[in-house]
Amino acid sequence: MSFNGAAFLRPMNEIDMAKWELNKRTGLKQALWWAAVPGVEITLPWPTGWVVLHEDPDGSKVSAESADPNDHYRPWLEKNIGKQGWDWEWKHIITDTMITPGYEQEMTAKDRVLIKIRNKHKEAAMVMKLLYS
Repeated sequence: MSFNGAAFLRPMNEIDMAKWELNKRTGLKQALWWAAVPGVEITLPWPTGWVVLHEDPDGSKVSAESADPNDHYRPWLEKNIGKQGWDWEWKHIITDTMITPGYEQEMTAKDRVLIKIRNKHKEAAMVMKLLYS
């Protein structure tokens, strides 16, 4: 494999920054959770686009563009499954490390989110896979 200098030197966009921030959360607790907790694993696309951050009592909504899986998937997971870090957890899967200059958005489309859900919620895992795939 050859070194892709153009991709290495490119500035970080919002999606890259979100991935970098979220990947640095790995630690002993998370590693033990992934190794020891029995559960079902589902793979979903890396999220991009607009999300509703909150809805005011008058019905107006505040939304923002986000590439954070917590913004896209967490509301449904916490409503239907439970608490992150106890009933479910997610991590970023890098599918391809070589980026051809000009194809950064295609690279982002290949990235995935792996979500592990405790066995007691495996029916909800199937529903989530159908909703978000």
